[in-house]
Amino acid sequence: MNKFTKDGIVVRKDGIVVTKDGIVDELQDNIAVFTFRKKDGTIREMVATLAEKLIPEDMQPKSDKPIKENNEVVRVFDTVIQQWRSFRIDSLLSVNGIGIHDR
Repeated sequence: MNKFTKDGIVVRKDGIVVTKDGIVDELQDNIAVFTFRKKDGTIREMVATLAEKLIPEDMQPKSDKPIKENNEVVRVFDTVIQQWRSFRIDSLLSVNGIGIHDR
């Protein structure tokens, strides 16, 4: 398992701490590549963003109604399949090609 806490924190192999808030902040203006292990054990790579300009208008959130927060899960827009997806922080294997400790 990753070095993970209930606060949604993992540590990359280069020593950089990755948090849900950090991921969300970075994706507001950028695209990142996430590799993670799905619940069924398969490995998935996802190219994702939260940048409004990169999400098709018909796929953008329809209201400002808050979504139930979960510090362990990040909801993102997959730019390859053009759909909203989510992943668990503790399932991350790498972010932009840099591995996560203990994986």
